[in-house]
Amino acid sequence: MDYKKTGIIDINKVVLPQNWEELTRFFPVIECIEKIPCNPCSWCCPKEAITIQGDITNLPEIDFDKCTGCAICAGKCPGLAIFLVNPNFDEQYSAIIMPYEFRPLPVENQKVTLIDRHGNERGNGEVVKIRLSSAFEKTPLVTVKVPKELIMEIRHIRAIKKSGKSGFRDSGKTWEEQLAQQVAN
Repeated sequence: MDYKKTGIIDINKVVLPQNWEELTRFFPVIECIEKIPCNPCSWCCPKEAITIQGDITNLPEIDFDKCTGCAICAGKCPGLAIFLVNPNFDEQYSAIIMPYEFRPLPVENQKVTLIDRHGNERGNGEVVKIRLSSAFEKTPLVTVKVPKELIMEIRHIRAIKKSGKSGFRDSGKTWEEQLAQQVAN
């Protein structure tokens, strides 16, 4: 099915490293498929692993051997089209680093509902880490543990509601206060 009709990207059209299922580190999955003038992912990469050849409207290309998994590209992408995945985060789970622009932010160790690229709930996961950095253009990055078989499907999370209460636990702090607290720790 054509993504222009459905809004859903066919994962078979996404470039992945060879033998990606065996990797034990984070690597980017660039789901940018629209030729538009955009290049933050290429100019922000400290290892020059992401490049845009020729015209600025060309799609980004990645050299997986150069990539360190720093995730700066995921935080800089204005289209929220870059995720980092680790297929073998531990023996049971994979992990996804995803840009997250909703408020309040989830918190570490929080249980979440996993949402796939079609908008369907696919089970539960757990927030492992929240990264806030001015390097990410104020886009927090959330690392979530997911069942291994869902690593290339999950693209969003939703808080699990408990006994009628809604959503994520709000820390009551601004983004800047949360960043300052994270830096201090």
